[in-house]
Amino acid sequence: MAKTYQVIGACVTNIPVSTSQGTQLSTFYTGQILPADVPEARIQHLLSVGLIKEHESTEAAEAAAAPSGGETEPAVTARSSKPDLVAYGVARGEDRAELEKLTRDQLIAKYVRQPDKQ
Repeated sequence: MAKTYQVIGACVTNIPVSTSQGTQLSTFYTGQILPADVPEARIQHLLSVGLIKEHESTEAAEAAAAPSGGETEPAVTARSSKPDLVAYGVARGEDRAELEKLTRDQLIAKYVRQPDKQ
């Protein structure tokens, strides 16, 4: 069975995908599975920068993705509203009052752009 990879970053862009019209560049978002024909060099790059991970079986992935109680962590993008960004931070264990003090742009920089990935 070939390895499959799942996007864990906000998105990955310029992924070559075979279509009926030839190879086209596509964008994949958080949670999506990359096609099997993505070049190995591209896979290795995306793994090295932490944008994708090796995909587990469906049951194992669902169990790992759902926190106890069946609630799921909200996803955020550069288009998310400030309340959505605050909810995301709270779901990750951060203090709501501190997050409310930040601007929407500061929250996007913290959760979407993440220049200093720790």
